[in-house]
Amino acid sequence: MDLVAAQSYSRTDTLWSPRVGVVLKPVQPVSIYASYSRSFLPQSGDQFSSLDITSAALEPERFDNYELGFKWDILPTLNLTAAIYQLDRTNTRAADPNDPARTVLAAFFKLTPQIEAQINVENLLNSNYFSSAYNDNNIMPGAPMTVR
Repeated sequence: MDLVAAQSYSRTDTLWSPRVGVVLKPVQPVSIYASYSRSFLPQSGDQFSSLDITSAALEPERFDNYELGFKWDILPTLNLTAAIYQLDRTNTRAADPNDPARTVLAAFFKLTPQIEAQINVENLLNSNYFSSAYNDNNIMPGAPMTVR
């Protein structure tokens, strides 16, 4: 409810958020996996705290994630994990570059394939003694923004 304008807004969406994954274990210390997931975020945010006339009219932001990775237990106290993944987004809200008072939706943009690698070393007490991770990503524009 917008208390200043004394207006109440609502939006109902019926969307499907599939998630699928598979894990293969070709040899005992190695696991290989692949996954796909889709999720949505209302334009009003995850707490619906800012539902107003604009956000009520806009379709939810959509996220599609593709991931492929592996885990290798080199020793009982040492493992290596790595993954490559890509996150595609649609219906991302932004200010109109020609009129900041208007809201537009980016038709599509994606993060370039991202790489993540991590090494974990555990001590004798099973606590994580050393862990290091690297993540490299860039935003790649998709279609130009369109007013919706």
